[in-house]
Amino acid sequence: MPLGTGRPPLTVTCGSARDGPPVVACAGGDCRRSRIASPLRPAEPRLDLVDAATGSPSRAQFVRVVMVCALGFAALTTWVVSAQGHVAVDRNIAVSVAEHRSASVTSVMSVVTRLGSGPAAGLVLLALAGWALRRRDAGPFLRVAAAVAAATLSSQAFKHAVNRPRPGRTFALEHLASAPFPSGHATMAAALWGSLALVIWGRLPGPRAARPLAGGWAVITVAVAASRVELGVHWTTDVIAGVLLGTACAAATAAVLGTGDGSSGEATSSRASAAAGNTSDDGHSRGHVVSRPGPVSRSPSVGARPPADGRRHLG
Repeated sequence: MPLGTGRPPLTVTCGSARDGPPVVACAGGDCRRSRIASPLRPAEPRLDLVDAATGSPSRAQFVRVVMVCALGFAALTTWVVSAQGHVAVDRNIAVSVAEHRSASVTSVMSVVTRLGSGPAAGLVLLALAGWALRRRDAGPFLRVAAAVAAATLSSQAFKHAVNRPRPGRTFALEHLASAPFPSGHATMAAALWGSLALVIWGRLPGPRAARPLAGGWAVITVAVAASRVELGVHWTTDVIAGVLLGTACAAATAAVLGTGDGSSGEATSSRASAAAGNTSDDGHSRGHVVSRPGPVSRSPSVGARPPADGRRHLG
């Protein structure tokens, strides 16, 4: 019992039922929370995989994506080169697509394939350039432009290095003179829309937009890749290699330049607090225990109003 109080120490319970189970009582302002994890509380994200400030993937995660895509691309390239461009699986798929091709699907795919073209990239970059001039923030434009440039240069370099023949007139609906491996449209789609999704993700509060953005990128990329096979201008391994190469370009750009975390320091700090779970909207602490003063015991001799002559009489 503390001296001078005449009463046992005040004991209160910190936290709430939402915060989870057992908390150790607080006595004299010394609060300690139980380390038992609540099954209702979401698991904390790994710090090496998620940026605590934005909720977006960390640089280490981007590096891992680049390594996985590079290994897959290297394996495909080795397979195609060792087979001298004639892979049996590619031909079987091309034959099946040509036999089941329909005019309606072909007309749709001829429009979808433009999402991975140079003009589509130019329109996106033009819109981002307007954003940069209006908001005085060139970050999104530079990140997407770097990913697009990396995808264009790398795909052209590998096209000349592998120099694989395109599908013949039996499968192709149009004639293209350049080499097909990797697919330039698939590479551009993965890099363009992937880098744009990462830029948007970095400017949204927390990881809630991760799934819709990743889903939108996957749908566009797969659709563009499928359109190239449907139109008969690429083999299946061409578009798979293009998706891997474009994804690696987008991830490498994000690892070097980042994804962006908002245009103001206030927004950045609020995202950091929301991602770390430290504060709520009403300013109260969530991840830490806050001790609140209990009721103060007053006696007639303490805190009494002084007499009119200004002198305090002690009891």
